Amino acid sequence: MQKIIISIILSLIFVSCSNNYTPKPKAYFRIDFNEPNYKQWDKKFPYKFMLNSDAEFDEDKEVGAESYWANIKYPKYNATIHLSYKKIENNLDQYWKDAKTMTYKHSVKASSINQQAFVNKEQDVFAILYSVKGNVASSYQFAATDSVNHFIRGALYFNSHSNYDSLRPVIDYIGKDIVKLLESLEWNK
Repeated sequence: MQKIIISIILSLIFVSCSNNYTPKPKAYFRIDFNEPNYKQWDKKFPYKFMLNSDAEFDEDKEVGAESYWANIKYPKYNATIHLSYKKIENNLDQYWKDAKTMTYKHSVKASSINQQAFVNKEQDVFAILYSVKGNVASSYQFAATDSVNHFIRGALYFNSHSNYDSLRPVIDYIGKDIVKLLESLEWNK
């Protein structure tokens, strides 16, 4: 009887172990984006620009936030563009240096950092956009000025672990909004 039980158990073990398993490939959820609908954002701030209707503009009320600091939030994508504004008082070079330093802090994990300049002489807007590739905390950073009175710096952050492959469609989508922001930026005088 004992031999029969052992042979039944061994038979079941060998029958249940088959190599017909096919693993599913790794994939990410598909993200459907709305067609961007830009509207003029213009509050009592020293700057104004075109804002995607998918985004929400909130004045930064955090402890330590200065006047005219703001956040452009994308709740659907769990992302925020943090904006900081500074009044220029013979310190423009320091602001540019700080913006570059903040961007290049990501070079440890970045695979590349690309720069793109924006110049709108009619509106006195001179800007630079940094596109940081790789698993970094901030994929886009930018700074803009009129070289006399105003300086604004922005950085895109996600409220999640950075996985460049899965976030790339969202990064590209918001990147177009950042380009639109820089192209439409005007100073309220």
